[in-house]
Amino acid sequence: MEIIDDNNLREMEVALEKEARAYQGMGIKLLAIAGALFGSLFTVGFIFSFFTNSSAASIIIGLVTLGVAIYTDKKADSTVVDTICMVGYIAACVMVGYGINKAFGNDNLTTLILLTIALMVVRFTTSYMLNFISVLIVAAALFAFININNAYYLVHALVAAIALTYSLFNLYEAKLLASGPKINSVYNSWLNALLCSFLALLTYIAIDSLMGKHLRYEWISSAAIIGIYLFFLNKVIRYLEIEEKNNRLLIYSGSLLIMLMAVFSPAICGALLILLISFHTGRRLGLILGVIALIYFTGQFYYNLHYTLLVKSMIMFGTGIMFLAAWLILKKTLKRYEQG
Repeated sequence: MEIIDDNNLREMEVALEKEARAYQGMGIKLLAIAGALFGSLFTVGFIFSFFTNSSAASIIIGLVTLGVAIYTDKKADSTVVDTICMVGYIAACVMVGYGINKAFGNDNLTTLILLTIALMVVRFTTSYMLNFISVLIVAAALFAFININNAYYLVHALVAAIALTYSLFNLYEAKLLASGPKINSVYNSWLNALLCSFLALLTYIAIDSLMGKHLRYEWISSAAIIGIYLFFLNKVIRYLEIEEKNNRLLIYSGSLLIMLMAVFSPAICGALLILLISFHTGRRLGLILGVIALIYFTGQFYYNLHYTLLVKSMIMFGTGIMFLAAWLILKKTLKRYEQG
């Protein structure tokens, strides 16, 4: 654990209070996101009905709407205003993207402009929802570059980058929260957006593997995730002060064996990484999404195997035995973690 002084401790307490308020209003925020999406579609459709043939008008109105949304969000603090600002932000991105694409006909340029807008919003605002949406846009833009240029081999690099960033955010949470008021305000929104981006990318890999269209050598993404998993596991073991070599070897070998069994399914490896991180940090959202993702990705991988039912049953039986053994080991050796 990191040692922090009294000033940093007070900053962390303020950040934790903000995080608690964010979680208390999580349901309202999710409804606000849905409302913002529908409202944006209505707003954009209404404006496009007047400015369909004018790319310049679409860009100008989009930029003005963006500026008004950011300014209004800074001056007010309420769920209703946040929802209105989200509508304006999403509508502005759509209008600017549409105008740029219509004027230049270049998908890469359009994606670059939207990426720049998202980074600027992250830089100049502390709104939970605007930062959450901006990080999602950044991740989506990076994936769009890969898709536009048919460079699907870079998906593996994107998986590694997002997984590593999400892991480091959780691992060095105390240090990040103590670094200043800006990161205190936006940390939780960035973290949840990274989690959603990682899950979305894993879902794409799982679906692409099922359809067999673009991505090849899925084991590369799995190898990157396994490496990050072992790195994070090493930090957890040090935090738990497990010094016995036999116990450490048992934990490492058991975890590695379980991960290697899913080496051809990066989605399962990613779900296990999310669960490890969430158990260590105690984040309920990560635990819930991790469990759902693990069940879904495991079921999809199981039914996608080109084996007989007997072989599939043996695989599931063996995996179940391993998880039961892992549960017994964790129960006996990690009691200090549960007490802490």
